[in-house]
Amino acid sequence: MASWALRPASRRDPAPDSWRPGRPFRGKVALYWAATGIIVAVLLTGGGADLIRREPTVDGMVALGYPVYFMTFLGTAKVLGAIALSAPRFGRLKEWAYAGAFYNFAGAFTSHLIMGSEAGHVFWTGLFSVLTLVSWALRPSGRVLGFAGAASDTGLRSSSRGASRRPVAPR
Repeated sequence: MASWALRPASRRDPAPDSWRPGRPFRGKVALYWAATGIIVAVLLTGGGADLIRREPTVDGMVALGYPVYFMTFLGTAKVLGAIALSAPRFGRLKEWAYAGAFYNFAGAFTSHLIMGSEAGHVFWTGLFSVLTLVSWALRPSGRVLGFAGAASDTGLRSSSRGASRRPVAPR
């Protein structure tokens, strides 16, 4: 059994965003995982209710003025979004999943508000909209899309050393 001190430094020191015993608790990480867990659970259960066309869910959709067939699309999107938010890597896919989750919850909030639904429906859909933004804003640095994608979109090319950026000549 190897001693901790004999390990290479790269294996001794965990990532800066991670928590380990003896290190002060990081509320940001806990809040991120709590918000993300709630959003994933709500997307999975709501998507499942849409896909099986649970009677109270159908009644709610009809009361808001949406066609019942729309539930199949929403349910599929919710389940796929929950899977994308739960899976490791796939940063671009996660960005789309966050956008979809926010549009879903914000749209539901607006629909309930305009149609005069019970206060509970308005409150919960508003809260889930905010939790989606919280999860997105607090995501660990490894889950944030970097500047590399933006550089290719803006016509900038980085040198091999990354020290300078120069415009790319149009072709």
